[in-house]
Amino acid sequence: QGEAASPSPPTASQYMPLQELGFPSSLSLLVQNLLECQSQAKDAYDNLQSSSSDLHLLLLEPDRFLFDWECTPDNNGKIPLQIRKEKLYGRETEVAQIQEAFCRVSSGQSEAFFIGGFSGSGKTRLVESVRAQVDIAGGYVVIRKFDAMSKERPLLEIVAAFNDLCLLIKDRNSSQHLDDTAANLLEAFGSDISVLA
Repeated sequence: QGEAASPSPPTASQYMPLQELGFPSSLSLLVQNLLECQSQAKDAYDNLQSSSSDLHLLLLEPDRFLFDWECTPDNNGKIPLQIRKEKLYGRETEVAQIQEAFCRVSSGQSEAFFIGGFSGSGKTRLVESVRAQVDIAGGYVVIRKFDAMSKERPLLEIVAAFNDLCLLIKDRNSSQHLDDTAANLLEAFGSDISVLA
């Protein structure tokens, strides 16, 4: 009795590069590096974190990393730098803290945090740097500035922040989802629901 040989899986060299099918070169290279993981190729991914980081770059900054662009020199023959407008430098710890807080909230915990600092220290920029990631995950980012005028009426800014949140929820959800949310609030608050109005 002879043993039947099972066909060997195709190697990466047997696949047609996605770039030849019209896909961006960055996406083609990412898939190729994923396919070559087991072959120990030079550019193959060696861990999930590396491939995940590259996927996040493609998703969050498609104009810079996903779509192919040509380096055309300016009138002086120099190639202009591609500046990352949304990139925040030197705040990795703070960005990680915001991302971790969002992950905890996404898993069902209730949490809020406030960012304080001197005028112009980058508080708004810090929050805006994670807005795209939160939006993609279905979350909401509300930004309110508390200034000297806010000190006289501090609760006014908090009420305004909740109003902004309600408008975001209204704009992003179907009428059925809004009806369900209203029913859940009515059940949770009962006769005290008028306090929210």
